[in-house]
Amino acid sequence: MTSELHEGRILQGRFVLRRGLGAAASAPLWTAEDRHLQTEILLRLHRGLGATGEATRERILRDARRHRRSRHPNAALVCDVHEDGELLFESIEPGEGELLSTVLERTGAMPYRAALERLRPLVAAIVHVHEHGGEHGRIGLDHVLVDPSDRWILLPGDATAPPRSDLMQLGGLLAAVLTGNRPPEPPRALNDVTDRLHAGRTVPALLNQLVSDLGEEGVSQRPGGMREVLHRLSQIEDFVAPAPAPAIEAPPPERDEQPPAARPSRFPVARFAWLAALAAILAGAVFFGPALLRRSPAPTTPDEPVTVDTPAPDTTVTDPAEPPPEPATPADDAAQTAAQASADEALGVYLPARRRADEIGAATWSSTAYEAAAAKGGEGDVAYLEQQYTEAADHYLDAAEAFYRIAASRIEALSRLLREGAEAIESMDATGATEAFGSALLIEPGHDEAQAGLERAGTLEELRALLVRGGEHEVEGRLPLALIDYRAATELDPLSETASTSYERVRTALADEEFRRLMALGMEAYHAGALEDASRHLLEAERFRPNAPEVAPALAMVAEARLRRRVERLQARAVSLENEERWQDAWNAYRNVLALDTTIQFAQDGKTRCEESIRLSTHARRFLDDPDLLLEPAGRSDAQQLLAELATVPDKGPKLARMHADLDRQVRLATTPLRVLVRSDGKTEVVVYRVRPFGTFESIKLDLLPGEYTFVGHRKGYQDVRITLRLKPGAENTVVTVICTKTI
Repeated sequence: MTSELHEGRILQGRFVLRRGLGAAASAPLWTAEDRHLQTEILLRLHRGLGATGEATRERILRDARRHRRSRHPNAALVCDVHEDGELLFESIEPGEGELLSTVLERTGAMPYRAALERLRPLVAAIVHVHEHGGEHGRIGLDHVLVDPSDRWILLPGDATAPPRSDLMQLGGLLAAVLTGNRPPEPPRALNDVTDRLHAGRTVPALLNQLVSDLGEEGVSQRPGGMREVLHRLSQIEDFVAPAPAPAIEAPPPERDEQPPAARPSRFPVARFAWLAALAAILAGAVFFGPALLRRSPAPTTPDEPVTVDTPAPDTTVTDPAEPPPEPATPADDAAQTAAQASADEALGVYLPARRRADEIGAATWSSTAYEAAAAKGGEGDVAYLEQQYTEAADHYLDAAEAFYRIAASRIEALSRLLREGAEAIESMDATGATEAFGSALLIEPGHDEAQAGLERAGTLEELRALLVRGGEHEVEGRLPLALIDYRAATELDPLSETASTSYERVRTALADEEFRRLMALGMEAYHAGALEDASRHLLEAERFRPNAPEVAPALAMVAEARLRRRVERLQARAVSLENEERWQDAWNAYRNVLALDTTIQFAQDGKTRCEESIRLSTHARRFLDDPDLLLEPAGRSDAQQLLAELATVPDKGPKLARMHADLDRQVRLATTPLRVLVRSDGKTEVVVYRVRPFGTFESIKLDLLPGEYTFVGHRKGYQDVRITLRLKPGAENTVVTVICTKTI
């Protein structure tokens, strides 16, 4: 029973239930205190396993073992599986936080930048789970814990519930976060909500496309896996970054920037010097051959070229009709032996030269010259077999010279092959690029540029497919998909100018599209009076096209409208306060308006009115609160002047009008004489200070203004009498007796 789970219940004498997180009733989640370890932990409780209990228990255990193998900072850890009576439960860390579903109900839709920031680590955790045990099966709002640091943590799936496609569920989760609504059921209905992602929200087309692709019913139409989703999230974050993504550049060249044919050789200096020495030796063999052939042969090594002396050719023509020559004499035999020795020496020059040409693959990259040199060497072989040693020596030396010239041209050939390979790559000619860079590597094995070019040639077919598919998407207006393919092409071959140009072109087009959409949303919000939304849309648009001339005037319009709205709000409050005759508060409100713009006339006038009302009311209140001030002539004069000023105030409010009336009444009373009866004995001389002496009398009547009066009586032989009378306004029947009665 659900009522069995309540705060404070203790399981296994160890876990104290604290708070239910509101997950599915079939396997509710509770925070709990682990009294043994004195820490907070999360419990997933499984109840009512029934007849399938054993199978379900085994599935829960198997799932827990799988989750323990895939540890990730954004994936919760299953600590153990426990039993308490018929209750089976899993202990999970961390134990603090709340479910994403609860957060979403409280906060509503989340801005897409904040969602991307939190989602990418979560997807990385899902990738980790996939690589260490397969599909999660229950990715949803109730399976993501938001910890106190606002990090999203993937909770283990509920093994008692049927699994679903992680890709489709992730799409539903993303749509729910962006729209503030629960994901649709079934998940394939996800495509029905993607239109809402653009409605009045700053969700870029790339993100909208990803949500749509995740919700595709056909497996082949969805992303290829969570790693691809993670890759696309990175692309989206790059696309919406404040600064444009840096252009993809080739690594800096290791050599100078002069044309390839003019670049210095990559051969070591010693090897180049060796080749120059061979050329010099070869030149000596050509020009000084006859003299050298007359010298005694010097011992040579197989790999070193030797200079030989080539005898002058025999120009004697034998007529076939003539009888055979005389038999050779010993002198002829000696000459023949010397000629053969010369041919052997020439062969010693020819063979290393040809071997060197073969080593650097000259037959591939200089086939015409190579074949000519080889033919000349073949003529030498024929002449040698026919014992035409002099002719053989000439042919061998000619062939050696040709092969060394081929070797000497290797630097120029290397530059040419690198250039041809690069051109072949740009024209998508994989065969031509492979042949060119392969030949370059024959000239110089391990050459960095040639090796890199050969590797690029190996990716040309895949690159071509990506560019073709991206081009089709671009032509048909599916720019988000085109950007994905072009981005993959740039990653496959960062040096491909076609790929980088296409990527930047579509990226710019998408940015322009987002810019126009956000500008339209901003102006629409402006005209609807939603100024906060207008400002947010316009600032977002500026991130896609910094320094766009359209943004500043639009933002200025919004700022002016916001200022106008604030002024109107302050004006309404100030007028209301002034009407309520709360003059000090109204004065503050008018001053706040002038703090925004000192030239606003209504605020200047209102502030002046409030200051005058404050002065008049304060002055009037002084007399009303202390009427005795009117008993003095100076006080009465000030009050009469104040009444004159109050009389000139137009449209006085009830409070000020009442104060005016009260003060007028007080002043009239204070200026109205009062009848005072003064009695005496006819013998006492009476003086009224501030009035006059009255002599002796038995009674007189005096008309005195309200105020304080002193009556003094004098009589010879008697003590003086002093009486103070405080005559209040409106007093009636006032009698004063002044008689000296005490003798001295």
